[in-house]
Amino acid sequence: MSRNYELYLRDILEAAQRIERYIAEVDKDSFKADDMRVDGVLFNLMTVGEAAKNIPDEVREHYPDVRWRDISRFRDRVVHHYFGLDLDIVWEIATVHLAPLKEFAEQLLRDTDDSKLEDEDEN
Repeated sequence: MSRNYELYLRDILEAAQRIERYIAEVDKDSFKADDMRVDGVLFNLMTVGEAAKNIPDEVREHYPDVRWRDISRFRDRVVHHYFGLDLDIVWEIATVHLAPLKEFAEQLLRDTDDSKLEDEDEN
């Protein structure tokens, strides 16, 4: 049974929120020195990447500004090449690139909810 893509958007949103909590009160050096914090961020970035891979192509095509391929490839890098990760890049992803993806997921979920309401009104 296939999951509705909205559930994957919610996975992205929840993982992004966790990452925000994990890094909220630390600077980059403190983050890099805290193995548990790094592990938590990496796990949630893997979740984001896996969820992004499961967003249908027809949805992705409507949102070409989202770097779907990069998100998926980073997930693969964490899983398969974990030994060569640059924590400066992980920090940059978590502090710079994640917020726009989170906003996108929130907006798309709102749009999806709005279209469902419109469909219900038509029936």
